[in-house]
Amino acid sequence: MLRRSVAVFLFLLCGVGCASQRPVTVTSPSPRPRWVDTPPSSPEFFYGVGAAPATGYPAEDRQKADYAARVDIASQLEIKIGSVVADLMQYKQTSAGKKTRGEFSAQYSQKISAIVDTTALEGSKIVQRWRDPQTDTYYSLASMSRLEFRTRIKKQVENAQKLALDQYRYASEAQRAGNVTAALRYYANALSELEVLQDIPFEVDLDGDGTKEYFRPEVKRRIEGIVSGLQILTKNNNQKGKVGKPLPRPLVARVLYRGTPVRDMPLVFIFVRGQGQLDEKAETNSEGEASSKVYRLESVGTLVVEARAELSEIMGARALEALKGVEAPRGRFTFSAEAVRVVVRISEENLGVRVLDSFVEAAIVAELTRAGFAVISPEEARKGFPLAEVQQAMGGEYRAIQEAGKRLGADVVIVGRASTIFSSQALGTAKCCYARATVRAIDTSSGEVLAAADLSQVKEFANTAQKAGLKALREVSARIAPEIVRPLQP
Repeated sequence: MLRRSVAVFLFLLCGVGCASQRPVTVTSPSPRPRWVDTPPSSPEFFYGVGAAPATGYPAEDRQKADYAARVDIASQLEIKIGSVVADLMQYKQTSAGKKTRGEFSAQYSQKISAIVDTTALEGSKIVQRWRDPQTDTYYSLASMSRLEFRTRIKKQVENAQKLALDQYRYASEAQRAGNVTAALRYYANALSELEVLQDIPFEVDLDGDGTKEYFRPEVKRRIEGIVSGLQILTKNNNQKGKVGKPLPRPLVARVLYRGTPVRDMPLVFIFVRGQGQLDEKAETNSEGEASSKVYRLESVGTLVVEARAELSEIMGARALEALKGVEAPRGRFTFSAEAVRVVVRISEENLGVRVLDSFVEAAIVAELTRAGFAVISPEEARKGFPLAEVQQAMGGEYRAIQEAGKRLGADVVIVGRASTIFSSQALGTAKCCYARATVRAIDTSSGEVLAAADLSQVKEFANTAQKAGLKALREVSARIAPEIVRPLQP
């Protein structure tokens, strides 16, 4: 029975017909190829080996191994590309301090890496595959002709030189037309196109006089000439503002190149002293002007904002890094910010009797002082802002608030009322009172309500109703002061 089952299994496996009585030969797995552990070496080809573990999808696993083999070739090409380019450019300088054709390091840009990867993927071929039956790992062997590699790199070099010269011509035309922003961009593109050459000199006749010039130094010289001729002038300087408020007028920077307005120049505005919120980026218009609105000042004293030409946005960070010593033009705005002046007036009663020294008012003044506000003295506030006007203000007459604030030179007026009522609730022999408070912070220039706070049912006990009421007022003042001041802080 067992022998019959084995025979049927082999019959199905080998695809032999039912009538066939040929002996079945079971072949053992192929031995491990030598290239799996030791890739071939040849003066005519590059070889790469890739591996991928089995995942149950043989077609995908083979593709992964193929890709890994091509990546292996790419890593070899990165080492060789410098010497191949030098050979193509007939670069033979070997004096002290100079690099020879075999000494180029693997400092590659993304562009060079992309060239190498494309060359490896398109120019290589998979010549063998093998699956290890023990580890279930797929292996691939890729090869690429060294002549094919040289041919492809030669084409890349020639194309890079052509594109670099095109960008140089565009830059020269833009510079003659006065569009220095475009000129800088094209000059930077010209340098970028030559990255495939690494630091190998490129000589070419740029002005048609029959004499070759070194391309990179000439491009850098032109960039430096443009940047050194840029100037940033500032308008709306020396303004005065208030902390927590916007600056009255926008900061305007004007970019000139040898006296001529520069359009499309990106600028960045940053605080170099003090703090605030502003438009950080802007671009110059046809008059060479770019503006930044300061929405909020957050520091007291002298503040400084710097406007700087964002050359990296025009030319790219890599090109700018190569131009060591090139400093972007800058302009500075200086202005001052004062603390916001606040007047506080609270009408306060305890069980219907006016409280002369308001607990709520005192607590708010203390909180404002800790937060850095300039608080008008209570004495001055009482003279310039009678309680009758406070009552009007609490009734919604904000015009009275604005007028009182302007008389006192205040930017913000805080008004409110607080009171207590007796409660029949008792705790033993202790009396009970409830306190309530309503407070508003008003902008004197616009009449806008900047902050509002309302508290009620604040309960306290004491041996007399009067003391219970005062205790409740103290408690409500401690709670409402931070609530009304917090929204006013920068």
